[in-house]
Amino acid sequence: SSQYSTYCNNNNRDVVVTCYSTRIWNNPYTGQSRLTGGEYSNQGLLEIYCNGQWGTVCDDTFSGLDAFVACEQLGYNDYNDYDHLSITGENQPIWFDDVQCDLNTFYCLTDCQSCPSAEDHDCFHSEDVTLDCQTSSLFFDLDITGGHCNVSDSNTFSLSASSISTTTSSNQNIISTISTTTSIISTTTSIISTTTSIISTTTSSVSSISSHPIPTDEPGSVSASTGVIIGSVMA
Repeated sequence: SSQYSTYCNNNNRDVVVTCYSTRIWNNPYTGQSRLTGGEYSNQGLLEIYCNGQWGTVCDDTFSGLDAFVACEQLGYNDYNDYDHLSITGENQPIWFDDVQCDLNTFYCLTDCQSCPSAEDHDCFHSEDVTLDCQTSSLFFDLDITGGHCNVSDSNTFSLSASSISTTTSSNQNIISTISTTTSIISTTTSIISTTTSIISTTTSSVSSISSHPIPTDEPGSVSASTGVIIGSVMA
């Protein structure tokens, strides 16, 4: 390992990666969110897209739960901090104010508040929300960044509803088949039981007949078992 340490101790061998991610903002949908101006991609000024323009979120009533939902929408599963960075959107509208998410809104800020038709707030840009998101091992990893909050994407919702409907129908068919098979098995068992009873009765009858053998005495002779003279049949 020492030779690798010597080989890589020069800083000019450090790997530099440049990621091009701005394309996901080229065609934003109403209610889409993003973080800008941060040192890293997981932190920055929280912006929301409404009325064809990116705007900010006021921190009035903004809480840890709201930060959690905002980070979920961005594809993270937790937040590290909020309202801690000195970044503001001075030349942008303030779209959201008094955001209050609840325990039923885990993924989208637009579930907590809808885009207004125009600015309606009592905030200054000094109150713009900043956010620091993270992926925590305490929660399940998420893969929901591809537009899950795009309420105008009817195809996505239609497809999901169709998939659910198809799955439900398939499950109902399976249950119906199981029910029919169970009924057939029950009927077959009943037939087998009846057949067994008939066989048992027949066996009992045969056994009874076997215990009383037919006399074999010749006509005109005295029966050894009854002492009666056996008659003969006249032609």
